[in-house]
Formats: sequence, structure tokens, C-alpha cells
Amino acid sequence: MKLQTKSGHRGLTAGVVVAGAAALTAATWSHGDHGLAVATGAFYAVAATASFVWAGGSGDVAAIMRAGGDECQRAIDV
Repeated sequence: MKLQTKSGHRGLTAGVVVAGAAALTAATWSHGDHGLAVATGAFYAVAATASFVWAGGSGDVAAIMRAGGDECQRAIDV
């Protein structure tokens, strides 16, 4: 499977979600709420998968999510 698209890496978006999810899940687990930690991990696994798929699309939001796109797409948040 090719992770690099025309412009940008769609795996980067999913990686950011996974990194945040790992920190949140570990903090919840260490606090002692194991059920919530498992549910949080499962939710963010689905969210990371969805962001990976969405960033592979051809729309403006997909281009922004993978840190690619043309100058108009990159200037949307300015």
C-alpha cells in the first residue's frame, strides 16, 4: 500500500491521532479506569482509520489533512 499521495502523506494525519490516543489511553489506564481506557483506545483506533481513509480523498479537506494541496487549499485556514 502506498502511503504517499500526490502531495503529502496521509499516514501523518493518522499518526497524530494515534499518538494523542496512546497518551490519553495510557493516562486513563494509569488512573485505574480500565474499561474507559479500552473504550477510548477502540474509539481512537476507529478515528485514526477514518482519518487515514479520508486524507486519501481528492477534496479540499483531504488535501489539508495530508498537508498537501495547492496554495488556495493551504490558505483556507489563514
